[in-house]
Amino acid sequence: MTYVIHGATGAQGRPVLTALNSDGKPVVALDRNSGNDAAATRVIAADYSSAEQLANAYRGAAGVFIHLPLGSEEVRLRYAHNMVAALADARPDRVVISTSGQIIDSPDSPLMQAAGTALPTLLRGVAELGLSHAIVAPRIYLENLLLPPVIDGIRSRGVLRYPLRADLPVSWASHLDVADVAVKLFERVDFNGVVAVGQYPPVTGDGLARAFSEGLGTNVEYEAITPEEFGSSMIPLVGADTAARIVALYTAIASLSTFSLAPEYSVQHLLEMTPRSTQQWLSDLGI
Repeated sequence: MTYVIHGATGAQGRPVLTALNSDGKPVVALDRNSGNDAAATRVIAADYSSAEQLANAYRGAAGVFIHLPLGSEEVRLRYAHNMVAALADARPDRVVISTSGQIIDSPDSPLMQAAGTALPTLLRGVAELGLSHAIVAPRIYLENLLLPPVIDGIRSRGVLRYPLRADLPVSWASHLDVADVAVKLFERVDFNGVVAVGQYPPVTGDGLARAFSEGLGTNVEYEAITPEEFGSSMIPLVGADTAARIVALYTAIASLSTFSLAPEYSVQHLLEMTPRSTQQWLSDLGI
């Protein structure tokens, strides 16, 4: 029985595929383009707009790793409905879903996803099917710090410029951490629920700069910038519409006193796993 990985050629899916391959698990990469490279793993092309194609990919699987791709909310909602329909048809043994940093476990947060949007629709649908499942809930990705507008400033001027207050405590996580937790959750079929993934205690901007200083062996300072300034720098990379959503996200985060996970729901507490420190993450990536 195989493990089916959504987006296995991308930033989120590839580390899960790699981790499962390292464990000797049979893995199938699910991608909208069968020509994409997935580290010599068998690739199945499936259109997320087709519940039938998804069901064919899921059928007989020991596990399915799912995350919703970027796109308009209308498209993502259609994908969510199709994924639920496909899971209802195929009924794989286990489903692990990543929230991709969207907030689903903090009802009082301005970032909490509304009930009718794509991710809650997906999660509710899977729960109603009664399938064995678990949810990986990172807050924010360390990989954001490798975006050209960020890493170029670190390397050229020793300044980490990012649209978060310097004193805001943040539970950063890497895609590698999410992959490690996903693999563990495929094994821990006794666990059904949400696992928050991220550094705890959380790290401030100044703490992040210190970690980069130690990891890179050179002095790095933190500089908070506005969401608008960051969004402008992202337009050449992601386009104006996605950049506008990024600005809205960081504007909302600016209203928070902390962007930390709740320790009682943390992977440290629930699965006794420790996400990478920023220094360890840099080392693991060879940076």
